[in-house]
Amino acid sequence: MLLQPFTMNPSFLAMVRGVRELHLLMAEGKEDSPEADAIRDATDAPWESLSEIERRRVRTLSEDLYSLLEPSAPARPINPRHFLTTHHLSRTVVPAVAPVSA
Repeated sequence: MLLQPFTMNPSFLAMVRGVRELHLLMAEGKEDSPEADAIRDATDAPWESLSEIERRRVRTLSEDLYSLLEPSAPARPINPRHFLTTHHLSRTVVPAVAPVSA
């Protein structure tokens, strides 16, 4: 299977931004805060317009961020495709995405 090209779909970028902001709040213990709820509400519509590939990428990003929050979780074998996708996202998307709230 070939790697899919990276997308600059505005809905995808909104989801990446939302996932990042939500995980930052979770790291601060604010997963049940009004700010977290607002992020969840704001990402409902963008999620619906994503392709399956984009949804998989967002899920993968979220899983990776969860692994940073819970370092005691048992390590999983590394899937090279998973690593390449995550590496690509971390190098191209995350630095380019502005925070939801500046």
